[in-house]
Amino acid sequence: MYEFIIDNSKLSGTVLFNGKLTIQNSTIIKNFLQESIKQVEHLHINHKNADEFDISYIQLLVSTFKTAVKNNKQFSVINNHPENFTALLKDSGCPEFNWMSEMENIEITGEHTNE
Repeated sequence: MYEFIIDNSKLSGTVLFNGKLTIQNSTIIKNFLQESIKQVEHLHINHKNADEFDISYIQLLVSTFKTAVKNNKQFSVINNHPENFTALLKDSGCPEFNWMSEMENIEITGEHTNE
Protein backbone atom coordinates (compact mmCIF):
# COMPACT_ATOMS: atom_id res chain seq x y z
CA MET A 1 0.00 0.00 0.00
CA TYR A 2 2.75 2.48 0.96
CA GLU A 3 6.47 2.47 0.27
CA PHE A 4 9.33 4.64 1.53
CA ILE A 5 12.48 4.93 -0.57
CA ILE A 6 15.58 6.66 0.84
CA ASP A 7 18.28 7.86 -1.56
CA ASN A 8 21.89 6.72 -1.20
CA SER A 9 22.90 9.87 0.70
CA LYS A 10 20.13 9.23 3.24
CA LEU A 11 19.26 12.93 3.05
CA SER A 12 16.19 12.58 0.87
CA GLY A 13 13.36 10.11 0.79
CA THR A 14 10.17 9.58 -1.18
CA VAL A 15 6.92 8.17 0.12
CA LEU A 16 4.97 6.39 -2.60
CA PHE A 17 1.27 6.24 -1.82
CA ASN A 18 -1.37 4.28 -3.67
CA GLY A 19 -4.86 3.10 -2.88
CA LYS A 20 -7.20 4.99 -0.57
CA LEU A 21 -5.81 7.99 1.29
CA THR A 22 -8.92 8.48 3.38
CA ILE A 23 -10.09 8.64 6.99
CA GLN A 24 -10.29 4.84 7.16
CA ASN A 25 -6.50 4.67 6.70
CA SER A 26 -5.56 7.93 8.42
CA THR A 27 -3.85 6.37 11.45
CA ILE A 28 -1.64 4.21 9.23
CA ILE A 29 -0.87 7.18 6.95
CA LYS A 30 -0.09 9.43 9.94
CA ASN A 31 2.31 6.92 11.47
CA PHE A 32 3.95 6.29 8.11
CA LEU A 33 4.52 10.03 7.53
CA GLN A 34 5.81 10.58 11.07
CA GLU A 35 8.36 7.77 10.79
CA SER A 36 9.42 8.86 7.30
CA ILE A 37 10.08 12.52 8.19
CA LYS A 38 12.30 11.42 11.11
CA GLN A 39 14.66 9.57 8.76
CA VAL A 40 15.51 12.23 6.15
CA GLU A 41 16.16 15.95 5.68
CA HIS A 42 13.87 16.28 2.65
CA LEU A 43 10.70 14.23 2.36
CA HIS A 44 8.94 13.95 -0.98
CA ILE A 45 5.39 12.65 -1.29
CA ASN A 46 4.26 10.95 -4.48
CA HIS A 47 0.56 10.10 -4.53
CA LYS A 48 -0.01 9.97 -8.28
CA ASN A 49 -1.08 6.31 -8.04
CA ALA A 50 -3.59 6.84 -5.23
CA ASP A 51 -7.20 6.56 -6.27
CA GLU A 52 -9.12 8.11 -3.37
CA PHE A 53 -8.47 11.15 -1.20
CA ASP A 54 -10.38 12.99 1.51
CA ILE A 55 -9.83 15.97 3.78
CA SER A 56 -8.10 13.86 6.44
CA TYR A 57 -5.24 13.25 4.00
CA ILE A 58 -4.86 16.99 3.36
CA GLN A 59 -4.77 17.53 7.14
CA LEU A 60 -2.00 14.95 7.45
CA LEU A 61 0.00 16.65 4.69
CA VAL A 62 -0.35 20.01 6.45
CA SER A 63 0.70 18.45 9.75
CA THR A 64 3.74 16.83 8.15
CA PHE A 65 4.64 20.12 6.49
CA LYS A 66 4.50 21.91 9.86
CA THR A 67 6.62 19.18 11.46
CA ALA A 68 9.20 19.56 8.71
CA VAL A 69 9.37 23.34 9.13
CA LYS A 70 9.62 23.04 12.92
CA ASN A 71 12.55 20.64 12.53
CA ASN A 72 14.30 22.63 9.76
CA LYS A 73 13.54 19.97 7.19
CA GLN A 74 12.06 20.22 3.73
CA PHE A 75 8.78 18.73 2.61
CA SER A 76 7.26 18.58 -0.83
CA VAL A 77 4.51 16.86 -2.70
CA ILE A 78 5.63 15.89 -6.18
CA ASN A 79 3.60 18.06 -8.52
CA ASN A 80 1.89 15.29 -10.46
CA HIS A 81 -1.46 15.30 -8.69
CA PRO A 82 -4.38 13.13 -9.74
CA GLU A 83 -7.35 15.17 -10.87
CA ASN A 84 -9.48 14.10 -7.89
CA PHE A 85 -6.80 15.37 -5.47
CA THR A 86 -6.67 18.77 -7.16
CA ALA A 87 -10.48 18.94 -7.09
CA LEU A 88 -10.51 18.07 -3.38
CA LEU A 89 -8.04 20.86 -2.61
CA LYS A 90 -10.16 23.40 -4.45
CA ASP A 91 -13.44 22.11 -2.98
CA SER A 92 -12.01 22.21 0.55
CA GLY A 93 -11.04 25.87 0.26
CA CYS A 94 -7.32 25.30 -0.23
CA PRO A 95 -6.85 26.45 -3.84
CA GLU A 96 -3.38 27.93 -3.27
CA PHE A 97 -1.37 24.80 -2.68
CA ASN A 98 1.97 25.89 -4.14
CA TRP A 99 3.50 25.28 -0.71
CA MET A 100 2.95 21.57 -1.34
CA SER A 101 4.59 21.51 -4.74
CA GLU A 102 8.16 20.44 -5.17
CA MET A 103 10.48 23.42 -4.81
CA GLU A 104 13.97 24.20 -3.57
CA ASN A 105 13.01 26.40 -0.62
CA ILE A 106 9.63 26.43 1.01
CA GLU A 107 8.41 29.87 1.97
CA ILE A 108 5.97 30.13 4.84
CA THR A 109 3.41 32.83 4.16
CA GLY A 110 1.36 32.31 7.30
CA GLU A 111 -1.54 31.22 5.15
CA HIS A 112 -1.29 27.60 6.25
CA THR A 113 0.11 28.13 9.74
CA ASN A 114 -1.20 29.49 13.02
CA GLU A 115 1.11 32.52 12.87
